[in-house]
Amino acid sequence: MASERRQITLINNQGLSGNGGGPTIIRNIVARLSPWHDVTVMSFDPPAKTTHDVTQLTLPPPKDLYWRLRPLLLARHYRTVLRPAMTAAADILIAMDSHLGLAFGALPAERRVYISLSCIPRQEFFGAPASNLPGFLQYAFLERRMIRHADLTAVASENQRREIARYELLPGFAPLILKPVFTPTDPAADSRDTRKNAGSGEIVFLTVCRLAGVKRIDRVLALAERLRNENCRFIIVGGGPLEAALQKEAENRALGGMVTFTGPSDHPEKYYRMADILLHPSAYESFGIAVFEAMCHGVIPACSRGDGTTIGIADDIAHGENGMLVDFDDMDSVVATLTPLLKDSALRRRMQQNARQQARSMLREDYVGTLAHALCVRAD
Repeated sequence: MASERRQITLINNQGLSGNGGGPTIIRNIVARLSPWHDVTVMSFDPPAKTTHDVTQLTLPPPKDLYWRLRPLLLARHYRTVLRPAMTAAADILIAMDSHLGLAFGALPAERRVYISLSCIPRQEFFGAPASNLPGFLQYAFLERRMIRHADLTAVASENQRREIARYELLPGFAPLILKPVFTPTDPAADSRDTRKNAGSGEIVFLTVCRLAGVKRIDRVLALAERLRNENCRFIIVGGGPLEAALQKEAENRALGGMVTFTGPSDHPEKYYRMADILLHPSAYESFGIAVFEAMCHGVIPACSRGDGTTIGIADDIAHGENGMLVDFDDMDSVVATLTPLLKDSALRRRMQQNARQQARSMLREDYVGTLAHALCVRAD
């Protein structure tokens, strides 16, 4: 069975040209499976240039301006546009967007797989839990439908499994746990010699994420303000709904010469090469692909810990050894924890090497190979 050529269809809001965890997973699945199977990627994105033999279909984007506030609007849109777009049944249908909840069970497929990128109902409780209750209920409803119609569900971490079980009232939830770790394509990932600031003594803090409320980038600006007199600078890579507001806040704090906003990037590896410490103050990550990518480049991760925060990759970080776990709600504590790294170059080098070694050990987990084995399809 594993040698048969299959029709594999992947559906997500973002496709091969997107940024973030979903597109990263899609690109790695396509790279491994397209030589042996007929792979189709359906998304709202235009087709991306690729060397792989893959069909890319662009779905009509949602026109309703309020779908982000009312998830069922996007779910209804998916149901309307997907069925006509799938002119042939898939042997394996892989969906990665919980907004497919109204359409997933009716799409023609021999086997359905749901890859949950995050426990979105949980995320709805950050910021203003009471006002976000409608979103929480809608996302819980949609993801429960996805899980119910899936023959196989995969999540990124044990933390995510627990949160789906808790917040979506699925006490017996037993998914396949796949950490989304992939071998870097950047040849410089295994060397610190390419750092552009090497020898200057300057410490480069890096943040790579979508600029949304749950990511708590305001903490990065608060730290920059406190370290104004230190020989360091901050690079923030990513776009999102808060990009303009955060840039304005940096200006108001007079951080223009210390903090750089790059906007979204298809090649964040060039920033990993020049960074010393990755700041990841996010309150919620089902895993944290950017953290893993930084560790591959020998960048020390400083991730959130504290009440109400969930970071999947935190289970792989030993505080003070290969990274730091800090409470970004207590900026005095953040400064106290990170200051030794600013002052002690030997400590930085040791932790950078430990971070890289930890990332290497995590690569023993073959994401696509494990998924392919579970689906009984050839992957190499």
